[in-house]
Amino acid sequence: GQQVRELLSLQGVSTAGVVVENGRPTARKTRVVSRGSQMIRFDRETTVPIADEISGALVECNPGSEGPLDGAILADYGKGLFTPSFTRALIRRLVKEKVPVAVDPKGELSIYRGASLLKPNGFEALDLVGADKFGDPVADRFCLRAQRVLGDIQIVVTEGADGMAVFDGT
Repeated sequence: GQQVRELLSLQGVSTAGVVVENGRPTARKTRVVSRGSQMIRFDRETTVPIADEISGALVECNPGSEGPLDGAILADYGKGLFTPSFTRALIRRLVKEKVPVAVDPKGELSIYRGASLLKPNGFEALDLVGADKFGDPVADRFCLRAQRVLGDIQIVVTEGADGMAVFDGT
């Protein structure tokens, strides 16, 4: 975290939105490659939820202090940042400031209430509706459930090489 701050500062980039949790290790990913193909990857990281004081500092930080934010993208990779309480507080703040919020979700949908766009992948959508194969009926079922939980929200479900399903509630 300190190195990120230093590198940004050297480039003249604001570090107003950089919050460091002392003692939290930086994720390290080691790829074993043979003849140009990745054979395996070893990840050394933590998924322990961030401390309450860190989530509070993140909600209160003002990365848009140099101008208004045009939007926010919250991509949850399950690494401990997007705890339910932090996610709810952050989205509430952004919505209050009229900042559109796009979310790449993990887990329970209700914490994303207030977001403008939900973008799960097909596997996440399957998991949330208890299905084992993706298709139009599953996409519709997922999207209807998401709108029941989240209200009026745009939804894009990515399906890898099969493209995407777009649902606008109509």
